[in-house]
Amino acid sequence: LVTGAFSGIGLATALRLAQDGWRVYAAGRNVSKNGALITQAQALGVQIKSIAMDVTNESSIQTAIDQITQESGRLDLLVNNAGYVQFGAIEEGSIADVQAQFDTNLFGVIRMVKAVLPVMRQQGSGRIINISSIVGHIAAPYGGLYGASKFALEGLSESLSAEVRQFGVSVSLVEPSYVNTPIVTQLPTNLIADYTPGRQIAQQ
Repeated sequence: LVTGAFSGIGLATALRLAQDGWRVYAAGRNVSKNGALITQAQALGVQIKSIAMDVTNESSIQTAIDQITQESGRLDLLVNNAGYVQFGAIEEGSIADVQAQFDTNLFGVIRMVKAVLPVMRQQGSGRIINISSIVGHIAAPYGGLYGASKFALEGLSESLSAEVRQFGVSVSLVEPSYVNTPIVTQLPTNLIADYTPGRQIAQQ
């Protein structure tokens, strides 16, 4: 199961897993936006099943997990890729901006982990791969909200790895550098004139 799989790193991951022989479920909030995934899967001669799921919605997640386990009988790999970026100075971001950033990038991962671990523990095996970022290791200016969510993900992943190893479940963390994907979706809403030059740099 790959979250955020209809574009960018998630799409590339889903395609590669399918090429390697995995039965892949590609999850996204809006299945109507899976056109690129379907086109590229057909070109590669692989089959991938799209599934509607919103990592900010627990019932949506559980419905998807139930469907996967009913159809496949197990769940061996979760790739937590869903996320987005807000660029701008920390002072510019509202608390609502911060909450929204963490709701997807961190709490979304926690929701996914809580949903799949009962299945993996029962199996006695499984793997969770969390897609972080280089800015979760070295934070950049004008990316503080995103960086903070990824720093938190790193700590979460380290603790989770130690907790679930006893059940045959492994946890990995991937820290990509800057990648040309559609992930940048919005700026903080409270824009302060003094930060305008920095904000322009951050968008390049």
